[in-house]
Amino acid sequence: KFQLENLKIQENKLKIQQLELTENSKKFQTAQEERKIQLEQQQTNLKIQLENFKEKEKFQLEKSENQMKEIRKREVQISDREISLKTREDELRKLLSTSASTSQLEIQLQQEIQVEKSRIVQLEDQVSKLRQSQKDLQDSSRIQLENFNL
Repeated sequence: KFQLENLKIQENKLKIQQLELTENSKKFQTAQEERKIQLEQQQTNLKIQLENFKEKEKFQLEKSENQMKEIRKREVQISDREISLKTREDELRKLLSTSASTSQLEIQLQQEIQVEKSRIVQLEDQVSKLRQSQKDLQDSSRIQLENFNL
């Protein structure tokens, strides 16, 4: 009789262990499903972030290309102005050498030279600002890329 009770106790213990195992298995399965959902959400979020990053990079690349075009345009303007200034200076010097009112032409020449030099400085300033903006844009893109890669 004592052995029979002992066996019943052991059977009950086994049933309890089986119930605990079943419950733990269900908990584990639920946790796995939750983790799977979390990973899918993270993957979706990363895809969205990547697309946003690509769009920003595309926009910044276009902006950068436009700035480079503007820089080249300004550099051509500077070069044209320098050539024009030199040509005009040469013309006025020829006139100066043959003219009676040399002081008037000299004043006119100096004024034109100052105006052209001022315009060249302005254009060079614009190019410098565009280059800095270009550099800032590249730095910003680099930082965004580094942050995204983190």
